[in-house]
Amino acid sequence: MHMNTISSFSVRTLIRASIVATGLGLFVAVSPLAALADLQTTSKTFGATGSDQFFTVPYGVTSLSVTLVGAGGGNASAAYFGLPGGRGGRTNATIDVRPGQKLKIIAGRTGAGSAGYAATPGGYGGGGNGYGCSGGGGRSAIRLSDGIEILTAGGGGGGGCMMNRTPGADGGGLSGANATVPSSYAIYGCTEAGGGTQTEGGRVSCNLATNAESGSHFRGGNVRVEGIYGGPGGGGGWFGGAGGHGGAGAGGGSGHCGGYDYDVSSCETIRGAGSPGGIDGSVIIRWNVPHYNYN
Repeated sequence: MHMNTISSFSVRTLIRASIVATGLGLFVAVSPLAALADLQTTSKTFGATGSDQFFTVPYGVTSLSVTLVGAGGGNASAAYFGLPGGRGGRTNATIDVRPGQKLKIIAGRTGAGSAGYAATPGGYGGGGNGYGCSGGGGRSAIRLSDGIEILTAGGGGGGGCMMNRTPGADGGGLSGANATVPSSYAIYGCTEAGGGTQTEGGRVSCNLATNAESGSHFRGGNVRVEGIYGGPGGGGGWFGGAGGHGGAGAGGGSGHCGGYDYDVSSCETIRGAGSPGGIDGSVIIRWNVPHYNYN
């Protein structure tokens, strides 16, 4: 898709016009900018690789349009009466950059599925580790060269399994979603596995002895291997979601917009608009480059 911002005329058209005008005794100055017919949009997509990736801003580029898609939480296996992981979030933004600037790219991976009575690793990008159910989905993010994270799309919470199963909660938005717990847990004061917010990780809301952990900065809560019950890991995010207790679903991680202090000129972060459970996240970067029309 072309964004015509300067001229849709070719140099040949302008030269012809100048010849006619000169024949009429008129003076015409043809600016070198007349060769700029339009701006073409170029893009690069970073898929999940399980490690950091990098993008160097091309020559002449001062603005990038970016879309970050958080990974879905791991899907717990049907063999263990499992349920899907939550969806990741989506963050759309425009950032001001300078040519040659290097950005670190984190493209989140989905969490592992059920593995019986064994650990289920969380996805790259801060997904929490589960045990017996699924791992949390990793966040997708962009960081500056000094390590400051300016944009985040939260990952989904891992899906629950076995008798007390509930689905994983969605990640993204200013607050990740809370995962529900079975009504039978109410007598123990258990209400939910909380989603991450802008200021703290999702909390485990349960008075029963639990092996699930609350979320933290960038990382979803783990479910420890030792303990009475297993459960899924929380989604990674600006702040991660809580791990799920006793097989119930885990909380989603939050998204984040860095603001004008970090050259983010426009931004929106949306809960549940990213990858579904079991699917990796991505980061898409778009920029405009001049297209010279000499025909």
